[in-house]
Amino acid sequence: MIELECLAYGVGHADEGICLLLRIGPYRIMLDCGLRDLTPIISQTKKGKLPADLVLCSHAHADHARGLLELHKAFPKLPIYASEVTTQLLPLNWADVPLTELPLFCQALPLQTPVEFLDGLSAELYPAGHLPGATALLLSYTPPATPEFSRSYTVLYTGDFFLSNTRLVEGLPLEELRGSQPDVLIVEGSYGTSRHPHRRQQENQLAERINRAIADQQSILLPAYLGLGQELLMLLRSHHYFTGRNLDIWVDGLIAKGCDAYLEILPHLPTSVQNFARHQALFWDERVRPRVRRLVPDYRSDVGKTACIVLTDDTTDLRQYYRANPQDWLILRPQEPHRPGANPATTNARSFNLPVSPLTEMYLLAQHCDGPGTTQLIHNLRPQHVVFIHGSETYLS
Repeated sequence: MIELECLAYGVGHADEGICLLLRIGPYRIMLDCGLRDLTPIISQTKKGKLPADLVLCSHAHADHARGLLELHKAFPKLPIYASEVTTQLLPLNWADVPLTELPLFCQALPLQTPVEFLDGLSAELYPAGHLPGATALLLSYTPPATPEFSRSYTVLYTGDFFLSNTRLVEGLPLEELRGSQPDVLIVEGSYGTSRHPHRRQQENQLAERINRAIADQQSILLPAYLGLGQELLMLLRSHHYFTGRNLDIWVDGLIAKGCDAYLEILPHLPTSVQNFARHQALFWDERVRPRVRRLVPDYRSDVGKTACIVLTDDTTDLRQYYRANPQDWLILRPQEPHRPGANPATTNARSFNLPVSPLTEMYLLAQHCDGPGTTQLIHNLRPQHVVFIHGSETYLS
């Protein structure tokens, strides 16, 4: 019998999402379920059976979690686990479903406390940085004293991880895992061998570009996703280029809903963030400049009449913001090679007979480790084997 095997339903190429099936001893553990289409899982599962013994979700981003609701509906008896914060953020993946209609299918696990799920099979969750609630999963299997299973195994699955602290998330605590020597390390390779400048330098470069655009009376459109959108807001609220400035920052769509969700998990955010929130509102504040406002329908006609900043989700149609005066807008997109490229239909004004296209540029504000950071993790963990997932094939090669 194969005692350790990893099968992939999706490894993060293009927009397929992450979903792995780990076979360890007699057990099957599904790691994440970010698939858009669960047909491969459902079709390969015999009637009356479950596709795994349990599911562990590393964090709430769509490419790791959006398939969980459909998975639960297809297999209601399949146990699904994640950190407490992740269970609170998961509903953002199904924002069109009223919260009262969402089943509470994900069970919360404590951090850095081994939990035994089945005889000999346990897992321990470690903060992974990257996003509030994101965890690296350390799985251990100790076989019974029978000749059928000959040895113990440990597997560490990082999910998405980041060693550096950001404004709203503390980095993965490398010292807690140092020397753990897992048999297999399943690690993301989002940025391949790229080397990034220091985080503060990345922030300053982005802030400087936004500052120049505002000085030129351009409005800024920042399409983002959960985590990055909130990091951008904190940067804009606290950077010296913008503090006290007579400027409106409009927040729309899923980014606004994400801000509301962050307020619910405030006790789990870093102490520095909790202290900030004691003195002024974390996100919504119309009294302190720059003003941070939710973009409600009554205000939409005012957006872009004077230089402003709009944060919205990266899957929305951006024309709704710049259609009236595209020449006055600058679109800034995050540089993330592991994510699929922006849909040209959301940014190319010429496709819709508009006279000009807004200027579009890329910026770097990394939420994942670069090559040296990934190497640092591997050297400190000293695994027997390494499996890379979650990255463009060009970068991973």
